[in-house]
Formats: sequence, structure tokens, C-alpha cells
Amino acid sequence: MQKVRDFIKFVVRPVPLFTLGMFPIIIKGTSLINALLLGLAFAISAFAVSAVSAFASKIFSKQLMPAVCVLAGAVAVCLVGFIFTKLSVFDMYTLGAVLPLTAVDPLIVTGLVRQNEKESVSGAFINAAVFSAAFFAVVLIVSAVREFLYTGAIFGLTVLDESHRISSAVMPFFGIIMLGLAAAFVAWVSDKMRRRRDAERNIGYDN
Repeated sequence: MQKVRDFIKFVVRPVPLFTLGMFPIIIKGTSLINALLLGLAFAISAFAVSAVSAFASKIFSKQLMPAVCVLAGAVAVCLVGFIFTKLSVFDMYTLGAVLPLTAVDPLIVTGLVRQNEKESVSGAFINAAVFSAAFFAVVLIVSAVREFLYTGAIFGLTVLDESHRISSAVMPFFGIIMLGLAAAFVAWVSDKMRRRRDAERNIGYDN
């Protein structure tokens, strides 16, 4: 039993979860269609995680809640994906093995789960909607850029000829680069906004 507990503690640490959580965007974030499917899968996982964190927080310990939420999100997205595929609504299983990994996204594990610790049920679902929108914005931009660089087309209109296209844009390492650039951009914007708020606050104190 001690080995099982040690394994669970290792799995729910940030680094292993972050690595798994980046896989969906790195591997499948290569087209607008995939971006829509990934956004839908993330939203399903986020709302499932919010429901579990709201109702099961008193049952499981704080250390186990991330693992419980991840498992619930993975099961929910696979189940909904199966239903959608059978009903021919969306073929979410084109995402393959990365489909359940959307529940391991860092936004869910270290963001949503912790954010929902002191939230009501309605607040937890609002957080799920906000986090889903943030994820979709990132995956949409990353996927659109990679698809454009690979195909040279925007909404079916060819802009780049074959000599200017980047065939490696759909490779996993390019996805890592894109995620790094996106993270740097978000950090830059956040820093700019923080400095502006601090400057406005200082001006208010001076007056």
C-alpha cells in the first residue's frame, strides 16, 4: 500500500501532470478542426472536474482531489466523446489517445482544482467556463498558426506557395515551441497589465 501511495503522490505532482497535460496541444493542435475538438474536450473535462470538486471535496483529502478530479474528467470526456461519435455529432475519437489527457491540462490540475476549493457550485461552473475559454483561445491560435505554416492556406485560400511552407509545423517539437511563445506572450501581457495597475494605483495615492 505504501508503494501505491508513493506512486499517487508522484503522479499528482506538477511536473508529470504538466508534461501529460501539454500533449493534446503539442500532438493534435495542428488544425482548426482539431482546435475545436480539443476545446470541446477541455470544456467537458473542466465542467466534470468542477462538479466533482464541488461535491466531493469533503469526501477526499486535499492531496487526492487533483487525482480524483483528473480521473473524473478523463472518464467524462471519453464517455461524451463516445456518445457524440455514435450520434455522428462530432467524431471526437479522431483525437485518439490524447482525448482523456485534456483532463490533465495544467489549467485544470493546478488552476481549476485549486480555484474551486473555496467556491460554491455556481462559482465552480463559472470558473470552468472561464478556464475553457482561456484554453480554447490558446489552442485556437497555436493550431491556426501551425496549420497555416504547414498548408499555406487560410480558410481554404492559399497564401503561401510550397517553397515557403514549413512541413515541420505539425511535428510535436514545433508545438512545444508554439506553446513556449504563447506562454511568453501571456506573461508579457500580464506583466504590462500589472505595471499599468501599479502605476494607476500610485497616481491615485499621489492625488
